[in-house]
Amino acid sequence: MLSNIGKGDNRKKAIDLGANGFIPKSKFTPTELVSEVKKIVEVG
Repeated sequence: MLSNIGKGDNRKKAIDLGANGFIPKSKFTPTELVSEVKKIVEVG
């Protein structure tokens, strides 16, 4: 799940609903964001 909201409870909700991961996009630069998405896709 990619979100512009980085609150911990949003992360928990996403994981509880079946997301493989949760990435708050405001935490990363565009390049870092691509790298994080690739990590999650490769693991999932």
